[in-house]
Amino acid sequence: MDYHGVAEKFAEDVKKSFGNLVRDIILFGSVARGDYGSDSDIDVLVVVDADPWEIQKRISDLVVGYLLKYGVYVSAKVVSLSEFELMKDINTAFYTNIRREGVSLGQ
Repeated sequence: MDYHGVAEKFAEDVKKSFGNLVRDIILFGSVARGDYGSDSDIDVLVVVDADPWEIQKRISDLVVGYLLKYGVYVSAKVVSLSEFELMKDINTAFYTNIRREGVSLGQ
C-alpha cells in the first residue's frame, strides 16, 4: 500500500471539507520518515484557524472512512494556529519532532 499517497489523499479531503480554515497539514512519524511497516498508522497534524475541537470531531468521520476504505488508521491531531505558534515559541518536543521530520501536505 502507498501510505504516502493515502496521506496526500486524506490531506486533499481535509482541505475540501474545511477550506480556508486549514492553515497546514503536516505528515510526520514513520510514513514521513519512510520507515513504516504494514501495521503502521499515518500521523498527520492539521493546523486550523478555528476551534480545533469542532474540526477534530468532524475529521473523525474522515478517519473512519479511510480505515474502512484503505485499511489504515490516520491518526489526525488537530491544533489551532495559535497553539501551533505557542509550541513553536516554547520549542516543545512535539514541535521539534514536527520540524525535524514533518512533510507539509499543503497549505
